[in-house]
Amino acid sequence: RRSQRPFVITWSDFDPMMLAIIGFVAVFGFLGARDPSYDGPFMWLHYSNLAIHETGHLLFMPFGHFLMVLGGSLTQIAFPAVFTGYFFHTRQLFSSALTLFWTGQNFMDVAVYMADAPYRALPLTNPNIDAHDWWQLFNLMNCMNQAELIASITHWIGILIYLASVLAGIYVAYRHQQEMNAQQQV
Repeated sequence: RRSQRPFVITWSDFDPMMLAIIGFVAVFGFLGARDPSYDGPFMWLHYSNLAIHETGHLLFMPFGHFLMVLGGSLTQIAFPAVFTGYFFHTRQLFSSALTLFWTGQNFMDVAVYMADAPYRALPLTNPNIDAHDWWQLFNLMNCMNQAELIASITHWIGILIYLASVLAGIYVAYRHQQEMNAQQQV
């Protein structure tokens, strides 16, 4: 006969360092999701993302104007996603959860750029405001009037990815501690 003991989770069921790190990510991500602007909480990540974004333009340059312009944002999102896949594939699950957060944060970062397309108010690396990537892309696709909607959807995709990363990090912190407890009992 099975025990009728209730399932109870306590703080000691989680790896404390992993839980602290994912707790920081959760709070940082929450604040950043509420204010993803380039001078908000994500500001320090934006500058490293910008370097990856600009590199993406160079990588996609041989594939024509449209892909060269899109390549900045595409690379900015794909770069941390590739690390997420690598860490997941090599069973470095906590690292995978952290880079998944970075992927979600990049969706939110790109969403800010998309939302700015009709206004072109953000500072660019090029002094010509017509060099605004999403202004060009939305004009080429004839959907400038939907820039805010597309940016909002992109932002929400980033939030969902961020939430998935936090849940994955909590789960990994729990599983890791359970494995450590099992090894100590042997």
